[in-house]
Amino acid sequence: MKNNGWWLRCLSVFVSFAFVPVGFCTPPFIASFIPASATPYGAVTINGSNFSATAANNIVYFGAVKATVTNANPFKLMVQLPTGATYGPISETVQGLTAESTYPFLPTFSGASPLNSASLSNSFNLGAGSFPFSVAVGDIDGDGTPDVVVANARDGTI
Repeated sequence: MKNNGWWLRCLSVFVSFAFVPVGFCTPPFIASFIPASATPYGAVTINGSNFSATAANNIVYFGAVKATVTNANPFKLMVQLPTGATYGPISETVQGLTAESTYPFLPTFSGASPLNSASLSNSFNLGAGSFPFSVAVGDIDGDGTPDVVVANARDGTI
């Protein structure tokens, strides 16, 4: 998610320091990440700028799943790829400001080849309401795991 209210937080920091400009308001920037693809629990290095030097202050998502930051400095984050990571840009949030990588990250599967029904977990069905027409996946409740949202055309519900 993009945060467009960054200027308001910057203004409050600016004012609170008696008009002494500080570097708290510069949004993070993801320049690159290595490797471009990995299996769960693999190490990923994110290069960029304006990260927090405290690992716990950096919030990193691989698609819809929150990752664990194991080491941090203002220009590099070491991250453990979480199970369930989804294909998409990597996002990094620090002090309420968010950056996304230009290129998507590709989580890989370390199972046997070729894939078959035994390679996947058990299936399950979710209720979708009347005439579902749009589905989105993301961490809606902030618990670090993906949620599924379905919009329904007939009854106007989500």
